[in-house]
Parts: sequence; structure tokens; C-alpha cells
Amino acid sequence: MNKLLALSLGSISLIAGKLQIMGGINYFRKHQEVQIILNEIALHDKTILITGATDGIGWETAKKLSKAKSIIVAGRNIERIKSQLNNYTNIQYMYLDLNDLDKVQQFCEEFKKSYGKLDILINNAGVFNLDQKYTKQGFEQNFGINYLSPFLLTYNLLGHIPNEQESRIIFVASRAHTDTPRQVDFNYYLNQDPIPYPWHKTYGISKLANMYEASSFANHLKGTNIKVYSLHPGVVRTNMLNQFQFYSFLAPFIWYFTKTPEQGSVTSKFLATSPNNNLKNGYYYKDCYPKYLKSDDNVLFNNTIKLLQKLGYIK
Repeated sequence: MNKLLALSLGSISLIAGKLQIMGGINYFRKHQEVQIILNEIALHDKTILITGATDGIGWETAKKLSKAKSIIVAGRNIERIKSQLNNYTNIQYMYLDLNDLDKVQQFCEEFKKSYGKLDILINNAGVFNLDQKYTKQGFEQNFGINYLSPFLLTYNLLGHIPNEQESRIIFVASRAHTDTPRQVDFNYYLNQDPIPYPWHKTYGISKLANMYEASSFANHLKGTNIKVYSLHPGVVRTNMLNQFQFYSFLAPFIWYFTKTPEQGSVTSKFLATSPNNNLKNGYYYKDCYPKYLKSDDNVLFNNTIKLLQKLGYIK
């Protein structure tokens, strides 16, 4: 009886401890914003481009940065935010389809004609496919949309980013990069041939590529004032989770371990508004803190350049 009572009390204590931790996490998420608004750069003269910003984390990030001179939200579906755009005179929409490198190229040309400069680029768009799909050019879609198209977009817009103190590029990566093989042959994903599809591995690999992308662009821009960062937004309750059949059943439990899109946008805003001198160039951030620098000595960067040159997208 005493053992049973002890076990019961132990279980209650364990559950209470977990709930206390969860409560602490949620408290931190709610009050995280307070820590970062005390020291941020002025946005009144800044032009900001956010991809995948017609809903979820991207749209919440745009709203948090609404003091900027101009915010361009890029995506495929204006209907999601059409009614809300009327509330912001400085937020404009541009069509962008990351599933097609030709459309990415076209977007870059239109952007450069429409805007004199780009101070802050936030590569927020991404997909998490459970089914095997390919981009228009034949690349696995998780890798193509999450890594290859943002690479082309960023590379083509580099000349439009001023060499000024607070210019920056941000890549939204994910903690899913930890669920990848120790050695990843990215050349396997840089080809246009059908590949076996372990979806959970491929998504993580695309996010690992985002982290390499950030550190490599940071190296590429060394000697300039333009800084580059990547981040994990958290596990966020967006449409991505709705793909899983178990989500609706487990939603009440998953809630404790996930963030709202608004909470998920906090680190993006932090990296967009903190003075560059206070941040670590090339680093991967989680919950507004630098975790580590992930680098492959520019191997993926150089191979991606060669691929895009071969395909005729860059010179």
C-alpha cells in the first residue's frame, strides 16, 4: 500500500513537474518579446522582403516589422491576406512561386525594377511534403523549395542589398536538421533524377542546407556590412501539421509543445531588428539565442553555384 501510494505521489509529482516546465516554456514564449524590444534598430527607412508571408509565421513576422518603410510579402496566394492588407499602407504583395526557378528569376527582375534597395531579406517560405513531389525543373520539392530556390533568390538580389551597417539576410531553418545522417551527400539532391523518398530525412536535409546556406553566404559576404543568420522558429501550429492524420486527435496534447504562428515569428523579428553588432554572423539561432555555427566549408555553396550556372540562372 505504501509502495502504491509512493508511486502515485511520484507520478503526480512528475506530471506536476512537467506541467510546471511547460508553463514556464509558455510564459517564456509569451514574454520573450519584452526582452527584445528594448534594443532594436530603426526600421522607418528599411525595405524588407519576406517570402512565404501570406500566412503563418511569415505574415506574423510582417506584422511585427510593420514600422518599416516598405514590407514586401511574397507568396502564391494573396487571398489569404487580401482583407488584412488594407490595414497596412506599407505592406505590399508580390507573387512568388518557389516551385519554379524561372518564376524566381522573373520575381528578382521585377523586384529590382520596383524597389531601389533591399535592406532585410527573410527567406521564410518552406514546404514539408509527405508525398513524393518534384519542382518544375525536376528537383525533389522539399529540397527545391526550401533550399535551391531561396539560394537563387538570395544570390540574384545580393547586388540590391546595400553595404550598410544593418543590412542582413535571414534563413528560416528548423531543428529537423538534427534528424539527418551524419554524412549527407548533397550532390544526390542537386540532381534532377527521381530519388528514394524518406520524407522526414529529406525535409531535415533541406533545413540543414539552409544552415549551411547561411554560414556560406556569411563567408561569401565577408568584408562587407551584410550579415547572415539562420533560425529555428519552434514547432509551430501551422498548416504543415494538418498533414498528419494524428494531429487532430493529439492536438490538445501537442499544444503544450508547440507555438502559435505569432510566437514562432519572435526569433525572426529578433534577428531582423537586433543590431548586427549584437549578433553572431552565420550562426543558427533558437529562441533568440545563438546555438552554433554549422559549416561545410562552402562545399554545398560552390556546388550550387555550379549547378545554377549550368542551368543558365546565374553567370
